[in-house]
Amino acid sequence: SVQPCHIRTWSATQPVADSTETTILNWGNVELNQGGITYSSGDFTVPSAGVYLIFYTINWADNTTGTRNSNFIINNSLSVRRARVNFGGGANGGQGLWINASDVVSLSANDDIKLIVWQDSGGILNCCTDSLCRIGVVKLF
Repeated sequence: SVQPCHIRTWSATQPVADSTETTILNWGNVELNQGGITYSSGDFTVPSAGVYLIFYTINWADNTTGTRNSNFIINNSLSVRRARVNFGGGANGGQGLWINASDVVSLSANDDIKLIVWQDSGGILNCCTDSLCRIGVVKLF
């Protein structure tokens, strides 16, 4: 059988409202999809129990105000956060901020994984503004 692996890339910029947990939805381009991991509206669902590598690369638009958070949640539980990145004081040099994070997690069949972000810049701030943004779920064993 084929090892489950699902990797997607950015398809559109995601506006993120101030102080609001937001699921990144715009993973419209399939890079690799094999082995039964499904994707729908920001949620990945794994077909079988095992140990998985989960990863993402995102960027935030330039803005020096506030904090930026990003992490995976499993089965919509905000108490189960993985690959968490939290920092304050964004960039304003024209390139924004790039984040790459990953984690290894034990999942059960039909567990759901999604990437959520949060920011408190005082207004709407764009996330995933570039085609190099990626997300993936890969079964290791």
